[in-house]
Amino acid sequence: MQVPAALYGSQLRTHPYLLDHHDISLESYGSGYTGESPVSWTHSPTHPGYEALESQTGWPAQVHVDKFPPRLGPDGGRAPGFKVQPYQVQYAHPGMEWSEAEAYAQAALLSRQQPQLGGGLPLTADLGALLGQAQLGAQQQQQQRQHQNLRPQQAQQAHMGGQRGPGPRQGSQGTHRGRSRNGGQANSQGYRRMWQQLARSESGSGHGARGPAHQASGPNGFSELTVEGMVLAVRRLPPGSPVLDAVQRGLYALDAGALAALLKELHKGGQTQRAAEIFDWLRGLEPGHPLAGLCNTMTYTTMISQCGAAQHIRRALELVSEMKTRRVPANVHTYSALMNVCIKGGELELALDVYCQMLAEGCRPNLVTYNTLIDVYGKTGAWEDAVRVLDLLARQGIEPEVRTYNTVIIACNMSGQAGEALRVYDRMLAAGGRPTATTFTALISAHGKRGQLDRALAVFDEMVAAGCERNVITYSSLISACEKAGRWELALDLFAQMHVEGCAPNVVTYNSLIAACCQGAQWQKAEELFEQMQARGCPPDTVTYGGLMACHERGGQWRRVVTTYEQMRGGGGRPDSVVYNVVVGALWSTGAVWAQARAAAIFRQACRSGHFRLTVHTTEATSGETAQGATPPARAPAAALPGLEGAPSWCTIESADSAAAPTASLPQSPLLVVEEGDGVNAGSPGPAGVLIEFSVHAFSLGSAVLCLLRWVGELRERLPRDRGQACGAGTHVALVINKGKPCREHAYPGMRSALHQCVAAWKAPFTLRDVTQGCRLEAPAEAISAWLGSETAQSVLAAAADLSSSPPEGKAVWTAALIEDLAVEVRCSEAFVAVRRFEEGPGDGARAEVGPLDAPALAMRTAALATARRLAGARAVREDVLHDGVLLLDRVLSSRDARARTLRPDALAAACLAVAAANAGAPLPGAATLDPGLGLTQEALDAAVAAVGAALGAGTNAISALRILKLYMERLGVDLGAGGEDAAAAVGGRALADAHAALESGHLLEVTPSLGAAALLIHARREAGLTPDWPQILVGLTELTLEDPGLQNALGALHGPR
Repeated sequence: MQVPAALYGSQLRTHPYLLDHHDISLESYGSGYTGESPVSWTHSPTHPGYEALESQTGWPAQVHVDKFPPRLGPDGGRAPGFKVQPYQVQYAHPGMEWSEAEAYAQAALLSRQQPQLGGGLPLTADLGALLGQAQLGAQQQQQQRQHQNLRPQQAQQAHMGGQRGPGPRQGSQGTHRGRSRNGGQANSQGYRRMWQQLARSESGSGHGARGPAHQASGPNGFSELTVEGMVLAVRRLPPGSPVLDAVQRGLYALDAGALAALLKELHKGGQTQRAAEIFDWLRGLEPGHPLAGLCNTMTYTTMISQCGAAQHIRRALELVSEMKTRRVPANVHTYSALMNVCIKGGELELALDVYCQMLAEGCRPNLVTYNTLIDVYGKTGAWEDAVRVLDLLARQGIEPEVRTYNTVIIACNMSGQAGEALRVYDRMLAAGGRPTATTFTALISAHGKRGQLDRALAVFDEMVAAGCERNVITYSSLISACEKAGRWELALDLFAQMHVEGCAPNVVTYNSLIAACCQGAQWQKAEELFEQMQARGCPPDTVTYGGLMACHERGGQWRRVVTTYEQMRGGGGRPDSVVYNVVVGALWSTGAVWAQARAAAIFRQACRSGHFRLTVHTTEATSGETAQGATPPARAPAAALPGLEGAPSWCTIESADSAAAPTASLPQSPLLVVEEGDGVNAGSPGPAGVLIEFSVHAFSLGSAVLCLLRWVGELRERLPRDRGQACGAGTHVALVINKGKPCREHAYPGMRSALHQCVAAWKAPFTLRDVTQGCRLEAPAEAISAWLGSETAQSVLAAAADLSSSPPEGKAVWTAALIEDLAVEVRCSEAFVAVRRFEEGPGDGARAEVGPLDAPALAMRTAALATARRLAGARAVREDVLHDGVLLLDRVLSSRDARARTLRPDALAAACLAVAAANAGAPLPGAATLDPGLGLTQEALDAAVAAVGAALGAGTNAISALRILKLYMERLGVDLGAGGEDAAAAVGGRALADAHAALESGHLLEVTPSLGAAALLIHARREAGLTPDWPQILVGLTELTLEDPGLQNALGALHGPR
């Protein structure tokens, strides 16, 4: 762009705002003047040239124009006449275009700021070069004159060519993912509506407080008062004293630039409220007041920027609205400041609205604006847009600064795109950028997210060698990298090094440390850190509580999970999805009746709070499509599932005509697309039809099972079970359960196993497959409808309804249940100590377990077992005494004692039963009344009892698998005496019946009773669809896990031949 010679021959003073003025004579225009008389008129405010001049200079609304005859410039070109008077702008050629108007405004600004350029601006002068001179001159004059009112930033707008910047984001997401942190969704929408009304409004006439400040000295000689002196005077004010007492007279000595400096210094010194008082007083002045002109673009922008620290979004918007009413122009710095306020207040979508309005008004962004825009994109998860800003800057010829690259790297990290973050870093190095401490910290975070701890440590060492200061963010990022690599010991070492360097940890540091301890199941260390952070004045947040609870859960401390959850709620904390997943999962994994009931109650509460929401996504598959490499087709309407349009509040529906629906938030269906190399077992292509896919985030066993139950219940209400209303052929229904972050992989196998166990036990038609996000259950809609009408499905749904409809009980009830459970734990633990003593033997070489039986012994066992059953039935012997007696029988036979083998089977059975009854405190009657049909004398019975004692030595005690099985059920909260078989079935299914069958079959002969009981319970719970199959509460009692070889052997023996 070329600058016209409109100011050729003009010389203006440094401050054209002074009352005295310097008119430009007609003769100064040179030989091009023809001597004709000028014609004068007043411009219309709608003229584009006037609008450009006003936006650049802030001169008043009424512009007087003197039109002079055309003349020749120094290079022979023709140019209109032009002259300037105080508070007025006169220029000719009312039909000039916008670019010319910009040039006139910039030329006027340059001439006003740099009198040394007087004598004429050449027609061929490059505007960019002149602007550079203007900025240099501005810096020189700022050093010489305190009251110089320069705005070189305005000139940057004309210097930037090319595109005006990225417009509103478009893409598959359809909407930004930012969320309000300081007022919820309602406030967010309210702020956006407020901004939209403001953007549509027209500028009012106002009182025009936008001119240059009146700089006459005040009555008391305040013209020499410095900004620093006024700041000191404000700081000395007693609390509650009006701030105007200290600054009112001194304001007459300030121009707008000095006032902005005063407001900034007060803000930096913690006197933000005082700064607001000064500016609000100035805003309230009458238009003719000498100080009214101090409220211009610069000072308004300064006050808007100060709204960010306190997240006063409404005040910032009100100030912008007032600027528009008073016709104070908003420039690039105003919009950038407003965007920053929105970011600090969590109103990310509003920040994007401001940016779009800025472009719509023709305001060209600068590098600061683009840095802010990248920050918004990073916080909304739009990392692709953040990277594209770098390309845009390159096209516009703007050189990104290191901060720009850092912001893009951080944006990629926040979206989990660590690889892209490293590529941006390489791009920065190629452009000659030198990494800063922020760069190194972002690189550490990127490597940590990729699980590359060694590279993160190498970057840290490079950072130390470069002399960059390590701050709390650096150490927190490196500790987080240790957490992802499972190196909790190294994380604690770095924490200690952090203290040595005098770097104080914050809540993010502690959260990363607790998460690292969770990876190592070090719940004691996590508790120490939790107590330490509170002692040091660092309050825990929701992430802290969630991490500590996850650490307790992984360490098997489910009761501490509940306690921490109650502590959080009692302190006013609001659980998030992680907290709900952990507490529901911990309670459900216990297997205890009361604990699972409470897990269901908390799950319902979480659903009411907006967690565990089901998202519905429908797609239409065409015939012949394959799962591998298929292109996702257009979505089918949600009406493909009858009644879906009436889904409850916890169910989000996405349909083909829902433009705002967040399609990217839904996992891709493996039925349609499989990502290369992800190992997903894709669904079969099948015929053409509609796929109705539900998705939910659940990464704990309990929350996944409860989500499955709720989904099945919803399908019962939505899917037709009448053939006349059946879904179309080929319609499939699926549920995708998203397992969450990779750090939760340890819990996924158990979660998947539980879901498979439920589906198998329910005889449901669903197939279970692994997908990238987690697991997927899918079946044809017709098969689901048919299954929902079966008795099995009805019983499952009835049980789920009972669990869901149970009224929530108060804290006192749950506390009483916890206390009762603690008493049960103590009682069962003492009993299990006796079990261990029995199984370990008396210590004199006697064997407590049963060895292999040869054929004669097996034959003798069969005959003796029949006698024992007959005797127990005749004398009403308890079933556990019978099982104890049979255990004694098996041990005698496996001892290969010659004397015992000479006994008659009926005598041996009676003797073993008599010993077991005596041990139980219920001795059997004498031989004469025991069973006359046996023909057994008392002497023969006594001899048989003595033979049993001799065969077993001192170990005549017996604790059978049945007795231990009942102990396990008692620990799970079942009172077998009160509830009988129904109570046992609630936690053990058919375990008791299986124990009687195993006694007959002898499958568990060579298995210790505790392992046999565990195998019986696990098998029965799997058959009944009870989850988990081996409850955590029994892991704590027995110290047995499913991976234990002995337990696996017992499970194998239970199904083996005998």
